[in-house]
Amino acid sequence: MRIIFFFLILFSLKAQSQQLDVIRFNDVEVADIENYNVYLIDNDDFDSLLNVGNSEYKLVYTYAAWCKPCVETLPKVLDLVTRNKSKIDFYLITAQDENNTSEFNRIRYRLKEAGYEGPIFNISNKHSKRFKKKYISFVENISKEIKDYGLSLILFFAKDNNLLISSTYLKDEKYYLDQIQQVLDSK
Repeated sequence: MRIIFFFLILFSLKAQSQQLDVIRFNDVEVADIENYNVYLIDNDDFDSLLNVGNSEYKLVYTYAAWCKPCVETLPKVLDLVTRNKSKIDFYLITAQDENNTSEFNRIRYRLKEAGYEGPIFNISNKHSKRFKKKYISFVENISKEIKDYGLSLILFFAKDNNLLISSTYLKDEKYYLDQIQQVLDSK
């Protein structure tokens, strides 16, 4: 039975890998962004991405399929986004090696399990292929004030791209999600 289950998962991931495209963000029109695709971004692209949405707020969540806090927190983040979908544009950011399609398929599988079927924005290998180096560089370019962060980072921006809330590992995600909900409820 385990062997059959293993082959079903392997076949499912193989089928998904054929549907997944990895695309450079600056090679597409923003209006053409589709679900199920992975878009490679750098900091300039991230700024452009934040300027796309029409919602009052933007919520960015950093994710890795191997990160336990990411996997546990994502459903809570998605719940907040779903409850406030008219007020929030949501962007999911990863930092995988852009040439590792098997890892993107693993991420897509985990995201689908959590109920997310939107686009994935992956930090490009422009400055480094090493996960930690490019992730830290990317986050620090967003804001020099962000400290004590890791993966499962929640960034909450106003429409003018002013960073309102950024999470740290010093408090649990509930604290930050409650803060975000308070801001959303005040409008």
